[in-house]
Amino acid sequence: MTNIKIKKIDPLSERLDKAGLRGGFGKSKPTLNKKDKQVIDAFYKGKEASSNKLTSDGKTLVIMGLGRQNIAKRDKGEFGDFKITAKPSGRTTQSILRYIKKTFPTDRIKKDATKMVKKKNRGGLLVTPKLAKRGY
Repeated sequence: MTNIKIKKIDPLSERLDKAGLRGGFGKSKPTLNKKDKQVIDAFYKGKEASSNKLTSDGKTLVIMGLGRQNIAKRDKGEFGDFKITAKPSGRTTQSILRYIKKTFPTDRIKKDATKMVKKKNRGGLLVTPKLAKRGY
C-alpha cells in the first residue's frame, strides 16, 4: 500500500498568495513603477515627462498627490547640479530619493540647506532661524 499525502489548502491563504499580500511585514510592493522611473530619468536628461505620481518639466521634479511637493530641481541650466528639496516624509518620497541616489552621479547631488534646518520649540512657538535672528 502506498502512502498518499493529502495537502489541505486553505482558501484564504490561497487568495492572499495570489494577491501578493502573504509573507509578513516588510515585503510590500515597490512604490515606484516603470513609468515613474522613466520620469526621474527624463528629469536627469532635462526633458519633460509625467506619470500618475510624478511630473517633470526638465528643471524641477514634482510629486503629485493630495499636496504638491517639489522633490528636486536643477541648478544652473542644463548641465548643473541637482538640489534635493524634499524631506523624506512618506514611503513614496523615500523611494524616489533612494532611486535618485542610486542612478544620479553622487558629485552632482546637493541637499538644499533651507529645507534641512531644524526648528527649535520655545514655549509652544516653533522658532525658525529667521525668527531667531529677530530675537524670538
